[in-house]
Amino acid sequence: MRSLSLNYGATVFYRGRPHVIKQKSRDFTTVVLADSDTGELVQASINDLTPGSETLSRPVNDLASIHDEDWQNATFIFEIIKPLLDLPSRTKSDVIRRAEEFDVHYASVYRWIRQYESDARVSAFLRQRRWDTGKTLLSEAVEEIIKDVIETQFLTQQRRSVAKIWREIDKLCKRAKLTPPHINTVHLRVKRLDEYKTTKAREGTKAAEAQKLLLGGKFPSADVPLSVVQVDHTPIDAILVDDTHRQPIGRPWLTLLIDVCTRMILGFYISFDPPGNLSLGLALAHAILPKDNSLIKLNINGKWPCWGLPRTIHADNAREFRGEMLRKACQEYGINIEWRPVGKPRYGAHIERLLGTLNEEIHSLAGTTFSNPGQRGEYDSDEESIMSLGEFERWFTHLCVDVYHQRPHSALGVPPVVKWQEGILGTKKKGSCHYANLRIMTLMLSLLLCEVNLRTSINQHNFPTF
Repeated sequence: MRSLSLNYGATVFYRGRPHVIKQKSRDFTTVVLADSDTGELVQASINDLTPGSETLSRPVNDLASIHDEDWQNATFIFEIIKPLLDLPSRTKSDVIRRAEEFDVHYASVYRWIRQYESDARVSAFLRQRRWDTGKTLLSEAVEEIIKDVIETQFLTQQRRSVAKIWREIDKLCKRAKLTPPHINTVHLRVKRLDEYKTTKAREGTKAAEAQKLLLGGKFPSADVPLSVVQVDHTPIDAILVDDTHRQPIGRPWLTLLIDVCTRMILGFYISFDPPGNLSLGLALAHAILPKDNSLIKLNINGKWPCWGLPRTIHADNAREFRGEMLRKACQEYGINIEWRPVGKPRYGAHIERLLGTLNEEIHSLAGTTFSNPGQRGEYDSDEESIMSLGEFERWFTHLCVDVYHQRPHSALGVPPVVKWQEGILGTKKKGSCHYANLRIMTLMLSLLLCEVNLRTSINQHNFPTF
């Protein structure tokens, strides 16, 4: 999986043949291409394009089967190169500085960047496991030296770097005529330290408490599309009926994702099942993948041009947002997942406000339960209910695509869809967003959906295909 550039002059593959983009997308749905061999011009859907190189053939990894130490090694390498990936113009001096910071050769950093840019998955850095993987090859004496130096020199207010304590460990091991560990081993030992304990030892109790409270509430500035995405669940304020007998069967749950920069609804999933890994995985898949097929299936003519991998997913503290598989899946594709602190609703204000806005629209439907019994009065929600789950899904999609996205947003001054197009494609005063273009990927249907470990559940149900 490689990044798909939509810039003028970029090479892409269309129907198996190389083409060059001759006119950038104006609506984030189509571009004008020229066949590289014949020069013939054609207007093509962005969904039908693949990057200008061989596409990925490496299968999706089963993240649950990856050994923890292998995964930590891979994520360690990714953390080294991650700041370099977001630079609009990366220079050799940038790479050298980063390499020196982690005491690795800059050629290795370049190699890792090439690996990631050709694959866009952290698992590209996984190595073949040896027969002795999972067993420490270090002697007890070396392990004791590592532990002692970390305790006495890293966990102090002098805040020495890992490179410095590794040099001290190297010196002590050689003095004791022991084989010193590789610096990556020391990095892994440090990474496994308790975060609260580390901050307390290096910065003090006050800093540790502040970090513990605000860790989930701080996220990067949402200045471009897909930089910060918020997700949440809510019960829908309406009673739905079954498809066959049209009898009331209850209130469904809505899982929703919003792009904070543009206020675009990126995706959703509606089900009678309580929120969990399944609903979260399907909502993420809906948000990340193009939506042309789902709009055709629902017979909706509007356009829903937003798709791609977010930089940060910001969620509340619900259990399904803290699952190990979700964490690994997000790491695999370079997505940060952060949680807002308990009792700090302002950190989820955008998604909460949107859910409130959408529920106001739902209150106009037959069968609404309103927000509380006092508003409902003598209105019989069960008796008045008329919409099935599929009918409600179509109505809700229309609400998102043809109403909410097209209506001027009070905080933006323009409709969300206009803000999205400006962020992705640029304006006369401001160029297109480098980061957003970088994150628009050619995606496989197995993406995060498979990696939230949902295969069994999906096989047992008939879910809509997004």
